[in-house]
Amino acid sequence: MLGIDPTNYQIRIDGKKSRWKGPSPAELGFSKKYGIDLGDAISPTISKRKFKRETS
Repeated sequence: MLGIDPTNYQIRIDGKKSRWKGPSPAELGFSKKYGIDLGDAISPTISKRKFKRETS
C-alpha cells in the first residue's frame, strides 16, 4: 500500500512479504556464480519505508 500525505509532505510504503515463484536466486546458483550474499539483500519482500520532505 502506498500512502501520500500532502499536508505533512510524507510518502509511506507498507511492507509486504511474499514467496519466490519458481526457484529462488540461491537455488539457481547466483550466490556462487556472482559471489553475492543472498541473505536479506535479495528476498521476495517490499521493505516498509517512510519518506518526508525536509522543509526549510
